[in-house]
Amino acid sequence: MYVEPVRSSDPKGPRILHFDNHNGWVAYTFVRRSEDPQILVYEIFWQGSAPSAPPPARE
Repeated sequence: MYVEPVRSSDPKGPRILHFDNHNGWVAYTFVRRSEDPQILVYEIFWQGSAPSAPPPARE
């Protein structure tokens, strides 16, 4: 996983967290508060890979 800014010109703006070898991402913003910090998620995307083989037949 790694995190990068959505726009490089806004260092405190939204971020994108990439995961699963670039098959998915989460776009979020971190809201700093002394009492209750929050992570606001705007978008979650994951494109799972197809299975390499069909499941074995049941006997």
